[in-house]
Amino acid sequence: MVRPTDVSTTRLSGASHRSPSARLGPHDETPKRGPFFCEIAAVVRRADRGERLTSTRCAPVLREIAAAAISRAIVNVQPFDPDAAANYAMSAIPRLLQPWILKELHMADTRACPAFCQAVAESRIRNGESCRVVGEAFGVERGWITMRTLGRVAVEGPAGKRVRDGESCRAVGKDHGIENDDDAMNALEMIAVNGPAGTRVRNGEPCLTVANDHGIRLYDDAMDALEMIAVEGLAGTRVRNGEPPDIVAREHGMRPLQLPLEALEMICVEGPAGQRVRDGERCDTIAEEYGLRFFGEARPALEMIAVKGRAGECVRNGESYEDVAKVFGIESFGPAMDRLREISARSQSHRAASSAIAPQHIASHADTTPACLAPTSSLEPSRARSQIAGDSIRETDRAARRLRDKSVAESRVRGGESCLVVGNAFGIKRDTIAMRELQRVAVEGPAGKRVRDGEPCLAVGNDHGIEEYDDAMHALEMIAVNGPAGARVRNGESCRTVGKDHGIRSDDDAMDALEMIAVNGPAGERVHNGESCRTVGKDHGIRPFDDAMDALEMIAVSGPAGARVRNGELPDVVGREHGIRSLGLPFQALEMICVESFAGQRVRNGERCDTITKAYKLCGFGKATQALEMIAVEASAGERVRNGESCRDVAKAHGIGKEGAAMDALKMIAVDGPAGARVRDGESYKDVARAFGIRPFDAAMIRLRKISDRLQSSRAALSAITPSHTDTTPVRLASPFPALETFRTRLRIAEASIRETEDAARRLRDIHVKEGGEARLSDTSRM
Repeated sequence: MVRPTDVSTTRLSGASHRSPSARLGPHDETPKRGPFFCEIAAVVRRADRGERLTSTRCAPVLREIAAAAISRAIVNVQPFDPDAAANYAMSAIPRLLQPWILKELHMADTRACPAFCQAVAESRIRNGESCRVVGEAFGVERGWITMRTLGRVAVEGPAGKRVRDGESCRAVGKDHGIENDDDAMNALEMIAVNGPAGTRVRNGEPCLTVANDHGIRLYDDAMDALEMIAVEGLAGTRVRNGEPPDIVAREHGMRPLQLPLEALEMICVEGPAGQRVRDGERCDTIAEEYGLRFFGEARPALEMIAVKGRAGECVRNGESYEDVAKVFGIESFGPAMDRLREISARSQSHRAASSAIAPQHIASHADTTPACLAPTSSLEPSRARSQIAGDSIRETDRAARRLRDKSVAESRVRGGESCLVVGNAFGIKRDTIAMRELQRVAVEGPAGKRVRDGEPCLAVGNDHGIEEYDDAMHALEMIAVNGPAGARVRNGESCRTVGKDHGIRSDDDAMDALEMIAVNGPAGERVHNGESCRTVGKDHGIRPFDDAMDALEMIAVSGPAGARVRNGELPDVVGREHGIRSLGLPFQALEMICVESFAGQRVRNGERCDTITKAYKLCGFGKATQALEMIAVEASAGERVRNGESCRDVAKAHGIGKEGAAMDALKMIAVDGPAGARVRDGESYKDVARAFGIRPFDAAMIRLRKISDRLQSSRAALSAITPSHTDTTPVRLASPFPALETFRTRLRIAEASIRETEDAARRLRDIHVKEGGEARLSDTSRM
């Protein structure tokens, strides 16, 4: 590996001969920080005058100049090469300063140029070296943000290429030192799923076999994705053709009790199983035949098909819902039975309302139709049978009339009439299932066609009797978004203008979908090219506080804005120039990039967290500050607490806030280390907590109190046992070996306890023998 210490004057042949008064260009400067920048200028002037630069005050300034130049070189030298980057960096530094900077780099640790070191590390990983080996070379420990970055580089480079070529993810992850990084391994497994492993599963090979060959973990998202490929392919086709889902899943190597198996069952319900239920077969018989599980969603869905069909119709005709459930094999608990019970209650209330009207009608015609008052029970058996048959015929006629009315109503709606007009003609009220069915017919028919032709949704909905906040109106708006409105937005028009022209409400999810089309199209392209998110959002009509604006800003963070921060610029300056809001999640991601690069490295080098926070203008209560403080805890602050220093003093020395996860972590380190040890040695937990800066209501204080309570209870138990066995013990002189004497005392106590247990077992056995319990002697002897 080429380290900064390898840079020598022999590689300065490519350096440009600049005048003694030359200065660093605007891109080669460190972030401008007032007095410190004046110190750089003073050092350059001293070098111009030929003065010696040997004082310790000049050393950090020279390192900052070198770090800034090398950071600039990393971006401009592509593909990256350490020698070429060093030559480029030296060419950007005043000629008189070059020997002194080389001397400082030779004497300093490689951390003096964190960007250069990270670039060298990433270059080594791209060449195939292990992340673990490279991390040890640069002092990067497992679990650090920098190590996760190195794992990502390996996945995007040689490790991912090997997996695409068919090698095992487990073996590749071990070779590249990323087997313990969940994010990197997940990304590696998804590469296999989207590549050779997915291809094998599409060709019909079992998922478990493929996962084992490609090193995919069984209980991870990648395994779910692999099984879903089988569900969408050959396995799903077999289930649609009538094969049982459990047998198909077993033959395709799919795990039980997982979501892909449930997807197979739903395919079965929507296909052959559901069709057999519609034909009148029992739900439980079909579910057992196809192996549908009791605790899944497929079985209730199968029963709901019966309820929507013949079972529900039988209950509406007056049959008992319990009897109907038994006939159709519907379980006594679940949504299907609840729905049948609801249908029965509605039918009974409707009949009660009809019976309340009937007596008045009979009384008004009592003189003309006295025979109608005779109860059915007083009729002759033949007349009773005739009347029952007539009632059944009339009920059948009413059902046929309802079906005919529904068909006529839907036909009129397909012809272009308003749903409200048709509903009034057939007695269908608003906000009912029947009205929603009519609106669905309109959306799938003439109303949807008009929207696809470019007419406004609100006007079309008004013509077809679809009100503004109906579900059908949202369906019309989505037709516009997926059709003419979305096409206009992809061509660069404003979402606000397009939404207004097509009658899409600004507070509906359809407008969010329209804005995301812009983000994934022209607006995102402009932001990726460096334009301001605020300007682009205004031009494309993207609302400032919507998810679409967050997505737009994340494009900037993943692209040009993030690159500038990695090169050492301040996050707030970059965020302001790229139009990223200061209180949103994208800006927090921008600050985290700063933490992962320069800011975090400076904290690892021993600088204070609050100083770095002010230097880079990070939000004092955001994730970036918390991450900086946790880096300090992982580095030197936690080690100092393990060595016995107070959490309060260490936090103050490292600039860690009094509240937050970092301070809590320091206190828990103390409890697991020196503080807990002192309490176990007999000190008061309150005094120990006060010494380590642990407050009364902290979680660390609760842990200390538990340690103390446990110690006191064990001592009390020991003192309660000791007198009964030591009263008869002869008085002895103090032993010169107290630890040995303590061990002997405990041994005598243990032996006495064992003897008591044996005596109790013997007495219990004697009692059983006297009472004739010989059959239980063997059990007693095992006590």
